[in-house]
Amino acid sequence: MSPFTRCFVSLLLASAPLRLTNAQLAAGTIPPTNAELAARVDSIVRADILPRGFPSVSITVTRGGKTLLEQVWGVANVATGQKADPSTIYRIGSVSKQFTAALVLKLVDRGKLALSDSIGRHLNGLRPEWKAITIEQLLNHTSGLPRDFLDLTRVRENLSGDALIAMAARDSLVSKPGTAYAYSNTGYMLLGNIVEKLYGKPYAIALRDEIAKPLGLSSVDVCDDIPTGRAAVGYIRLSDGKNGPPNYQHISQALGDGGVCATASDMAKWNHALHNGRVVSTASYAAMTTPRGAAKGYGFGLSVRKSLWGSPAVVHDGVTGGFSSHNGWYPAESLSVTLLYNARPRLDDAAMADFVGLIALGGTPRPIPPPPAIELPLSATQGEGRPKLVGAYEAVGNVFIVTFEDGNLYVTPPAGAKQQLFLKSGTTYALGKPDGGTLVTFMVDASGVTGFTVRQNGVDRELRKVK
Repeated sequence: MSPFTRCFVSLLLASAPLRLTNAQLAAGTIPPTNAELAARVDSIVRADILPRGFPSVSITVTRGGKTLLEQVWGVANVATGQKADPSTIYRIGSVSKQFTAALVLKLVDRGKLALSDSIGRHLNGLRPEWKAITIEQLLNHTSGLPRDFLDLTRVRENLSGDALIAMAARDSLVSKPGTAYAYSNTGYMLLGNIVEKLYGKPYAIALRDEIAKPLGLSSVDVCDDIPTGRAAVGYIRLSDGKNGPPNYQHISQALGDGGVCATASDMAKWNHALHNGRVVSTASYAAMTTPRGAAKGYGFGLSVRKSLWGSPAVVHDGVTGGFSSHNGWYPAESLSVTLLYNARPRLDDAAMADFVGLIALGGTPRPIPPPPAIELPLSATQGEGRPKLVGAYEAVGNVFIVTFEDGNLYVTPPAGAKQQLFLKSGTTYALGKPDGGTLVTFMVDASGVTGFTVRQNGVDRELRKVK
């Protein structure tokens, strides 16, 4: 792999970094009243969040199980003008993984499964080298499985769990199981299949029977079962602050890794129940919140790190379709913070659960960084025969520029050197050399060019066109 390709792929696979500067709470800091908290958060949402292209934001903050803030801004549906309210339900993306992890750990607590079990014991249709992967390695992303498994030509299809396994089985391992942390939606899709097989019912029914109903979480469900009138519509944030329709993916293809919907207030109730012993056993909860082995900073379905003010934080963010989310639990303060948005991408430079949590505790976080200006070079804006493919494309906070120079297309990553794109067929190009193994395919619909996908070692990553 060339240095450029390595840089290109590593940027695409990276998670958006945590960039807000740490801020310690001074001794004797006094938390704001609920009214003061609401006023401070309201000013930030109106000045720094909604103008960036988020149609609506739902935020709930609780402490010790008592609600400090439950507020919603904006519209759930831009086309109809339907206002969002506390009953509005959002897709929570990868925050769903903690529900999958809890369902698996309930099976462990009942003796129907062991963390050391190989997945080949419970699933069929796996690649031979996958069969020895353990349940624990799926849960903490040390399985060596690729990050994603979706076939972008089939995203509209309603697929069974077995069909998803067959789709994923085209790809080989990216590392030896148990040796490295590598975030994997593929692994959680396999866990979703295990949930269905061992509970003997669809994932949605297991989620309702085991978690939603016992805890009184009326909004928590698989997203295709959400009443239309309560569901927010998702959007893509554009560089001009406007929003457009997201790329469609059938919800069946988010089995286990990102298909759950909820309100912010139900997520707060979930946080309080999970972290106060009402969901899984003490041993399973400890495993869920304690990184071990090669899993640096990740337990089971939850990331574990320090908060902006220095105490422990148990968090997860999510991005899916036209939605993004932040969900945080701060055990030392018994503090829960949830933010749900009906647009993606999320704020790239802000750990927003920490940001709001610090305000709730009486601290003053650094301002949210302004959105970066995207400057296109002349080679992307001028030139005879310039194709519509040129422009700026974004993924996980990184912007790639496609230019047209001397009759050729080039792509330049952030802080990297440009490299030529060589036409293979249609809108598919080889990166770096005519026979290169990394393929770039531009996506075009009636509105024009919407983005491109990168396929490398069987893994697809998608970038959206932002300028």
